[in-house]
Amino acid sequence: MMKNSTNLLKKEGPMFGKDEKEIATEVMGYIGKGMTVDGKMNFEGIVRVDGNFKGEISANGTLHVGEGAVVDAQMNVDKAIICGEVKGAVNATNRVELKAPGKMLGDIRTPTLIVSEGVIFEGNCVMTKKEKPAETPKEKPTKPAAVQETSLLNPGNEPGGKGTGMRDV
Repeated sequence: MMKNSTNLLKKEGPMFGKDEKEIATEVMGYIGKGMTVDGKMNFEGIVRVDGNFKGEISANGTLHVGEGAVVDAQMNVDKAIICGEVKGAVNATNRVELKAPGKMLGDIRTPTLIVSEGVIFEGNCVMTKKEKPAETPKEKPTKPAAVQETSLLNPGNEPGGKGTGMRDV
């Protein structure tokens, strides 16, 4: 029986928190338990691995390594959620979450790292700056040429004003 891809991340148990519910509707790919895949994986969106993967992973999205999964790869992803075993380097532009009973054997580069109790992490971590999306320059508000600034305390806009002890605004 084929599982509905929208339900692949909705599992019961202590290793699944609130985050999985919000991402459950967009699973783009799934490597199931008992499957072994070697090669390059490129994707956008969310991919869940419950089996074995060996190779390279490049993604503009989230890689979810489920409990019991084994991934031996060099990874460049937006976000990684690791509940299984990962061997290799993880470079994440957004965040890496290590959840029990996860095991991370390798180096991590990310702006945000979350490590739950019970996780094994053997490697180095480099905390990077979070990449900000390019912003459009904001226009400076301009004043119409015919408008003059006046002060309520100095209606005549005279320097120092009579008896106010105030300067022009």
